[in-house]
Amino acid sequence: MRSGSRWSSRTGAYASLPYDVLTDLAPVSNVAAVPNILTVHPSLMVTDIKGLVALARAQTGRLAYASAGNGSVSHLLGEQFKLATKTDLLHVPYRGVGPALNDAVAGQVPVMFDNLPTSLPMVQGGKLRALAVSGEKRAAALPQVPTFAEQGLGDLNWVAFFGIVAPARTPDAIVIRLHDAIVQVMATDAVRKRLGARRRSLSPIRHSSLRRDSPRARAHAPCSRGGEDQGELIR
Repeated sequence: MRSGSRWSSRTGAYASLPYDVLTDLAPVSNVAAVPNILTVHPSLMVTDIKGLVALARAQTGRLAYASAGNGSVSHLLGEQFKLATKTDLLHVPYRGVGPALNDAVAGQVPVMFDNLPTSLPMVQGGKLRALAVSGEKRAAALPQVPTFAEQGLGDLNWVAFFGIVAPARTPDAIVIRLHDAIVQVMATDAVRKRLGARRRSLSPIRHSSLRRDSPRARAHAPCSRGGEDQGELIR
């Protein structure tokens, strides 16, 4: 299993990688998608993006945000936020989401971008305040929190998606068999309850249909498109 958002960010961040998403891997199935979230420490006297933008402009280059590390999706979200709002936040990269979340909760870094599942317990416990979530609609777990798009920042409405892949030369029959098994597992009550609205399953996308020059590649290659978009952001 691999995070497609991490694939796309690395595709954009590095000029050369030891693998090619479209030619070295055979997509089997998407399984889940999770929103991203923007949070602040409760000591920060803002309750929405408008307030955060005003504060950031008053503290140009001094208001800090935490990310899971340089080139991570949370880092790119922070940079996209800066571009979209014409603000200058100070990026504080960590070696993973755990240390970043610890310092965000402690108030060492007052702003954080993250995937929803890891920050959700801290929001529900009152240790962090959620200002926005990504996605086409509000998160079921936080129905009171508006989306980025609702607050005029549709460019930040990315979601993190997760999928299963196999080596590129895996026979189609095995790819289809794996996909069917994943669909069965995803349909069980235990998995549906655990993942809830994050559950996602798509038809298997066989490697032969993912050539760079095929229309279907353009339609079904979010990693490639994301890499291009995020590459522009990184540059």
